[in-house]
Amino acid sequence: ESFTGGVRVPTVWPLGPAAGKLRVDDVLVSIDGVEIGQDATVPLRDNERISFLHLVTRRRAGRDVAKLKVLRQGEEREEEVRVMPDRWLVPRIDGFDAAPEYVIVGGLVFVPLSHPWM
Repeated sequence: ESFTGGVRVPTVWPLGPAAGKLRVDDVLVSIDGVEIGQDATVPLRDNERISFLHLVTRRRAGRDVAKLKVLRQGEEREEEVRVMPDRWLVPRIDGFDAAPEYVIVGGLVFVPLSHPWM
């Protein structure tokens, strides 16, 4: 009754594990019993808070299940969603949509050590 936190679900990815369990405009109240604040954070340590996504990303993809408490049209529901990695409609290959194989830190460029660089 007095809890005023939670996070609105703006969209549900149709190929994701939450499809059919979450709907647009649901309010995610808690994950595994940990309440989500109005600022989308959860308690970490004594006086520290961290993004609620930490509760999902610390799980093992394909093996763990997240227990969600959801408000839908004023009614509280509980859902279980298996944590799964994203499935791409088109496979990612080297090129336009691939992640770069380098990191720039403080003006230095780091690349994986390979035979041409040795």
